[in-house]
Amino acid sequence: MTPKRENKTTAGDPGRFKRRKKNKNKKPAAAAAPAPAPPPAPAPAPAPAEPALPEEVLERLRREAREQVYKELDLDIEIDEPAPAAAEPAQELTPGQRLCRDELLGRLQEVKDQRANLKAEKRALKAQILELEERVEWYASALKACDERFKTIVGNLKALEKF
Repeated sequence: MTPKRENKTTAGDPGRFKRRKKNKNKKPAAAAAPAPAPPPAPAPAPAPAEPALPEEVLERLRREAREQVYKELDLDIEIDEPAPAAAEPAQELTPGQRLCRDELLGRLQEVKDQRANLKAEKRALKAQILELEERVEWYASALKACDERFKTIVGNLKALEKF
């Protein structure tokens, strides 16, 4: 018989084994109870309302600040004044100005038409070039096949002469 291992048992019950409790994935008791949150800080008193500046003054201040930054960075940039919101309506053209404008618009349309025609012609020429390149490739492969046949025939003739 093999000797039995002695197990730790409870004092009163020799048949039961004493089990150890394992604290797996359990936090210590101190960490389980979070510390009480500090009392909320009193809200700061609202700042006294400053009188709002007119929009023109704000825009002038912004523009001056931008100009100052440009000067400090040694940038030679001039800031144009913004165009007024309500610009003057376009003046009527004089008959001479209308003729000049119409002539320029006519020339512009002619140039646009000419440009479109040139683009179409360019596409047509590219298509012709592709066709010619394909023909050149076909002729090159046909010539190569003829050269191979010629070499074969010459080789056969030399073989016949040896007999």
